[in-house]
Amino acid sequence: FLVVQVVLSSLCLLLLCSVRWKRKEINPEEDSESDSEDVSTAARLCEATESTLEAPKKTCKAWVGDRIRRTVRQFILPVRLACGNRRLRRLWCAGFMLMFAGQLVMDIGGQYFNQSMDLIPYGTKDELTTVAVLTMIPGQLLAIPGNLVTGYLSKRGGPLYLLRRLVPIASLLVTMGAFMAQVQQFWFIAVTVICLNYAGLPNVPLMRLVSGLAPPGRVGESLSAIGIAAQLASLIGNAAVVVINHHLMGTEMANPLWIYYPICGTMTLMAILPIRGTPYGGWGAASGIRQDQWVAVVFAHVAQQRWRKEVARRKALRARS
Repeated sequence: FLVVQVVLSSLCLLLLCSVRWKRKEINPEEDSESDSEDVSTAARLCEATESTLEAPKKTCKAWVGDRIRRTVRQFILPVRLACGNRRLRRLWCAGFMLMFAGQLVMDIGGQYFNQSMDLIPYGTKDELTTVAVLTMIPGQLLAIPGNLVTGYLSKRGGPLYLLRRLVPIASLLVTMGAFMAQVQQFWFIAVTVICLNYAGLPNVPLMRLVSGLAPPGRVGESLSAIGIAAQLASLIGNAAVVVINHHLMGTEMANPLWIYYPICGTMTLMAILPIRGTPYGGWGAASGIRQDQWVAVVFAHVAQQRWRKEVARRKALRARS
């Protein structure tokens, strides 16, 4: 099952990378150059198809190669944006650690609960069904009000302030799952699942910060960078569970999967390191901090003046030519 999850995560990552983002027309010179390149490419293709009979094969190969290059480029652009922007780079690292820890405990959840209740291999059909229902329904129902409250608190106190408070709380909620090995009650399965679902609430202010820190016209690429981080965390997490479980099950411990929860709780707590302090230029207007909002306004005016000077320079060059 975990191998299937690895394959599905890889397919989702490739699908996410193949999405073509439609850019706004900002620079007419670049648009004219791209149009001329498209026309010249089309002309070359037409000449090739008329010249030889092997042209369709070459055209097909060219199309496949162009598609591969575009796919790789769509993967590189968001990653390059996240790595090049110091503020987005911090949020990318924090999101990766949060999602990686959540993926690990999610992968081993069902097996861990069944082993804690001694249902493997002696559990009845009704007991296994009860565990499956408790693993899904309580978390899904209570996640709705949790997200609503998180959004309201993020609006009132600011996403950055809320994110820094939610990360330690999420660490404690993840660590709570280790007590399932000692409690061994059905009701505690629901408690653990609810805690794990609420441990994912830091993603709400995190995504708000990412959208606020995105450069002008590149909000989609910034959000897709976090999506790529989530898919990488899922892919690496599934592969890590396959390898780690193989060694853990060979030990003499009765239920060794409980060790995932304190480790993942520590990893979740480490996600606060990238978002500590203030980077150069502040956390932007979306952080909710007045000083950072003022700095964001000043930087926006400076960028506007630079862009106006650049536009005036280009117009002067066109007039001379």
